[in-house]
Amino acid sequence: MQNIFAILIMLNCVFLNAGMSTQISIIQKIEEIVQGEEQYNLFSGTVLLAQNGKVFYANGVGEANKEYQIPNRLETRINISSIQKCFVAVLIMQLHQEGKALLTDP
Repeated sequence: MQNIFAILIMLNCVFLNAGMSTQISIIQKIEEIVQGEEQYNLFSGTVLLAQNGKVFYANGVGEANKEYQIPNRLETRINISSIQKCFVAVLIMQLHQEGKALLTDP
């Protein structure tokens, strides 16, 4: 569940912060948040952000397997629990209702 909260924080910074005008500043802010979360072992996974169908940030963060110290990469398959699927579905529907996302978006 911690992964979802970290992602929500990042999305909040990217899409709701009107003061950020350039993609570079958005990417820098995302990197700052991701590194902070990773430093305290609060987030481990993959972050991908796209706008208008074009990916502008993608990064694997933390370890996929802590025992063997295998790092996460963009290609790493991550298992998510059933409750997270419901949580993400609700968030997507809320974004859709607010007109911030289409259900046909990839």
